[in-house]
Amino acid sequence: MKENMIRKIVIQMMGMAAALCTVDNYNPVGFAYFAALYMEKGQRIFAFPLIFAVIAATMPAVPAIKYLLAMMTFALVIGFLEARNGKVKRGTAGILAVICILSIQCAGALMIREPRYELMAGVCEGALVFALVQLFQIGVKGILYRKSGDAFGNEETTVIGILFGIFLYALRGQRFFTVAVGPVSMYLGILLLSYRHGIGMGAMVGAACGMVMTLWHGDGSMLGMLCALGIMAGMFRALGRLGSTAGFLLGVWLLGTLYAPFLLESDQLMGVVLGSLLFLILPRSVAYRLEPGKRGILTDSGLEEKRGRLVELAESFKSLSRSIGRFHTQNDLSFAASVQLSETAALLEDMTEQLGEHKNRGKQEAAIWRALERARFEVRYVHIVRQQNGRERIQAEIRSVGGRIATMREVCACVSKGYGRKVRVCSDGKTIVNREYAVYGFVEEPNFMVLHGASGVTKTGEIVSGDNFSCTELMEGQLLMGIVDGMGSGGEASEDSEEIIGLLEDLLKAGYEEETALRLVNSVLLGKENGEASTAVDLAITDLYSGKCSFYKSGAAATFIKRNQWVEVMKSTSLPIGVLREVDYESAYKKLYDGDYIIMVSDGVLDVFEGENKEEELGRLLMDINTKNPKDMADELLMAVREYSGQNIMDDMTVLVTGIWQKTA
Repeated sequence: MKENMIRKIVIQMMGMAAALCTVDNYNPVGFAYFAALYMEKGQRIFAFPLIFAVIAATMPAVPAIKYLLAMMTFALVIGFLEARNGKVKRGTAGILAVICILSIQCAGALMIREPRYELMAGVCEGALVFALVQLFQIGVKGILYRKSGDAFGNEETTVIGILFGIFLYALRGQRFFTVAVGPVSMYLGILLLSYRHGIGMGAMVGAACGMVMTLWHGDGSMLGMLCALGIMAGMFRALGRLGSTAGFLLGVWLLGTLYAPFLLESDQLMGVVLGSLLFLILPRSVAYRLEPGKRGILTDSGLEEKRGRLVELAESFKSLSRSIGRFHTQNDLSFAASVQLSETAALLEDMTEQLGEHKNRGKQEAAIWRALERARFEVRYVHIVRQQNGRERIQAEIRSVGGRIATMREVCACVSKGYGRKVRVCSDGKTIVNREYAVYGFVEEPNFMVLHGASGVTKTGEIVSGDNFSCTELMEGQLLMGIVDGMGSGGEASEDSEEIIGLLEDLLKAGYEEETALRLVNSVLLGKENGEASTAVDLAITDLYSGKCSFYKSGAAATFIKRNQWVEVMKSTSLPIGVLREVDYESAYKKLYDGDYIIMVSDGVLDVFEGENKEEELGRLLMDINTKNPKDMADELLMAVREYSGQNIMDDMTVLVTGIWQKTA
């Protein structure tokens, strides 16, 4: 309700601004805007008195009476046609407006001795009125009826730019506390509309402002410069208001220094500064970003265009990767660059596949949108994207209405209803929905849940363990468990293992394949100055939807899976990473079931046992442990190993236990 009221006020204010656009006692802009606005029945009661009041206050009596008669005639004819035929089409309204203004202009011209000039002026004014009525109706409908969160189309963007130029022209010469209102309004408008609607709107508004400034100052370069400023502000909108403002100010400085000194004049510079400050302090309900596309869903033509660009970019990265890769045998840094470019190309190709699938998700997105609106949430956009693990993530920008606070349980119920499957909020999301717009992520509810537990002890005489471990979520429904055993023990080994486990986490979260991540880490270790930075890596990645677990080992100790009445052992004979130029690793895949436990250990745990059956000895200790809690299991196993060793700790020991359970409906 509040937003609709604001839109209606904006529409009427634009009408008053249009009525101020007089040139030599002619005002086709004001009359055309009245005709366009009068076609919307709910706006008529204010349109007539407001627009005519401004015309009467700013024009001589005779021209003002001319426009009063034209407006009254137009209103009477439209009323008659609506009573007879219903709704009047846009083209018909334009023709009627031309007839009204032209007939009155001709009638006045015939009363003077030399009517030729007045008749020609009437014909020109009529042609301009017809064109403007068509344009203004597009803009009026776009502002009044555009759904919250929808971006403007190309035609609407053009008209909004023109309307802003008209508003700016109406402010010419007006001053407020010695600061020119025009420049402040102009730069504030460029920033706000570019930030809300993107580069296209920024370019159009900048061009409209440039035309107005050209009329004021007679400098044709202003059009191009202000258009460029609108583009700069829109380019950086993804970085937030500060980023958009920074891009805009950078554009002012560069263009003002190199091409357009007028931007650095006192009035203009004051307008830039004040406009930027006002933009930054605007409430979030006014200054927010709209995503491109109707209801956040790309058209088929837009999808194909974006896919084509991504394919070309991916091929460029592939070619560059092959060229750099030819020299990697002599340079480890060029090898790392080659691998990263190749993986980036793969990610871009994956994005093209997602764009190809996106049009098939439109119905689901619309269903989620409707479910949220029925539950009294305002929605700006809904997107469904496929993650690297093949699962879908739902992104929605929403807020509550009426000042209520909604829990995520309520929101998840709505999204689940529209999506057709049960979802949960992403772990990095907020816990409530209030009156402020925010972006929320949802994923399908996984079938499994996990608990972790770890226990460790340092080598006798050392303070810091050379082992480091990780239990983290790579993406929704995909968990990473890993132990990295640095070479040796103590602080240096701890720093190496911490660096490697952190780098692996970052690479895997960024979407790199496991093999690629290991190869990149291997190239980093090979580039160490001392050349002695080999590290054992033990990774397990579990999909909580299917229960499948992928294991990757490079010089690591055996991993154990404890099931109901038996223990499965996975051994490794590979070398640690950082030893060979081509990384040596082994992989395996296992299906996990309800109540299974994954037990990962560093080599210090197995080295306690003598002989060739170390894994079997540790497996027997595991079978004797009856606790179901992963942390207790890790503690008890480490205690049993220490007792077996006689408390003589020859190497750092780490035990990492993860239990997996199937969720009940």
